Amino acid sequence: MWLSLSLGMIDVAISTLGTYRADDGYHDYMAMELAHHMMVSDWNYVWDYAGTSNRGFHIYVGLLYFLTGIHKTAAEALNAFLGFWGALALTRHFVRNVPNYILVPNSIFVVTFLPSALFWTSILIKEALMFWGICLFFTSVIPSGPKEKFKFGFSALIGLTVGIIMRPYTMVAWACSLAVVILYKSRRIMVSAVMVLGMIISVGFMASQLGIENVEEAEEFAKDWSQMTRNLQYEMPEGAESTITGKPIVFVSGAISLFFRPFPWNVRALRLVISSAEIWTISGLIILGWKRATRADRRLMLSSPDVLVSILVCLAYCMLFTFIANEGQVARARLQAMPALLTLAYVPYLLRYSRKVERKRMRAMYAQQAQYHPNAGLAFPTDNVAMSSRVSAATRDLTK
Repeated sequence: MWLSLSLGMIDVAISTLGTYRADDGYHDYMAMELAHHMMVSDWNYVWDYAGTSNRGFHIYVGLLYFLTGIHKTAAEALNAFLGFWGALALTRHFVRNVPNYILVPNSIFVVTFLPSALFWTSILIKEALMFWGICLFFTSVIPSGPKEKFKFGFSALIGLTVGIIMRPYTMVAWACSLAVVILYKSRRIMVSAVMVLGMIISVGFMASQLGIENVEEAEEFAKDWSQMTRNLQYEMPEGAESTITGKPIVFVSGAISLFFRPFPWNVRALRLVISSAEIWTISGLIILGWKRATRADRRLMLSSPDVLVSILVCLAYCMLFTFIANEGQVARARLQAMPALLTLAYVPYLLRYSRKVERKRMRAMYAQQAQYHPNAGLAFPTDNVAMSSRVSAATRDLTK
């Protein structure tokens, strides 16, 4: 499905959903120009052009064109494959958190075919590489069971490197969150120091790319950027969509954008209907799951490293989303926060599901024992507190 979407269905989907190809035409043009300079061995031009964000993506696609001779459709197919790989890694992480004797619910595999990931990773933009890098980094570092520890291996290094090159500020949010949780949970100072060092280097590289050499220039740049992003609410490009009015409220506006935009009552295209249905479903699962959880379950979930990282990442994105007015930019940028949002949505569900299955298992065990030992006085406990104490050991694996 992923590859078929990039190899032909994307044009139909774009015309049907009433959207556009974002920046992929510009990225293709710049990559072809860089590939031409590589063919004539003009490496000085390529080296001078190298950088992060769009420049890093152009170098990556240009190298693909130069080394393999592929064209845009094949590059989009590779993007789609990386997007599928990232979604599969995230699904595998959720599956590994379910105890071995419990069948994995089929609904968990919806993560693999998330609509936003399916669409935004199938065109020639940075979202595929970012989604893949974040999923690889997140699932490689976070332990998947009580016997595993935090680890920073080759997969995590690849994910971190890709994220720093493509969108440094986004990867800094993920790296900071993981570093804080590692320090809090395991006190592994060396691992955290490596992650913080990488974060500092990436921030320094970002500053050099922006021409910022001192505190005064950094403050001036922050002021100019803030003014520019505020103007998005009033001077939107032609064809762009926004439902935001008035001045943004720091963090609050970002939280609304992260969890609820686009609003169902403001949708004007099929693409927005799908995007709105997706985020409102995920946000609804988060609210319902955490509301229905018991106090003990909430404490258990809040001790989980992936939940803690997800909460910190969402807090960072609430700040980043404060000044984004364009609906398309919100949908695209939110894809990079999807691993955190899906974690917050699925952990309460998987915990409740595991407890339900464990109750059935214990009920069957008591019934079998009562059948063979009718005079033993065995009875299935009906007290919730007593029952919770008996199943907590079996379900604790979910949150360690």
